[in-house]
Amino acid sequence: MKDAILSAAIEVVALHGLNNWTVEEVANRARCAKGLVNYHYRSKQELLTQAAQTIRDDRSARRLSAVQAHGTQSLDRLWEVPKLEVESGWYAAWLSFLASDELLRSAASTQRGSALA
Repeated sequence: MKDAILSAAIEVVALHGLNNWTVEEVANRARCAKGLVNYHYRSKQELLTQAAQTIRDDRSARRLSAVQAHGTQSLDRLWEVPKLEVESGWYAAWLSFLASDELLRSAASTQRGSALA
């Protein structure tokens, strides 16, 4: 259930941004009680921080995976990564985190030493 809540939180940010993000909407999308969201994540901030870190890590992993191919195939695969991010709303969600408070901005920022951010 904890993973479903995290996925729902990311989905809500991708669809509505941070300004219209609510725990109630996350619970509805995760198909659980609002209290269960609070049980798994002690605060809204904790859940949003985990969502920002998940998006950050996913972005890095997708780029790294794309360049594992040989030759021009890696460029083709790398080009698909931002395209899919924009289509899914994850890019907009990532930008929302970067434009937010210091804690969320830090969670969404590229890890030090990370390639292809």
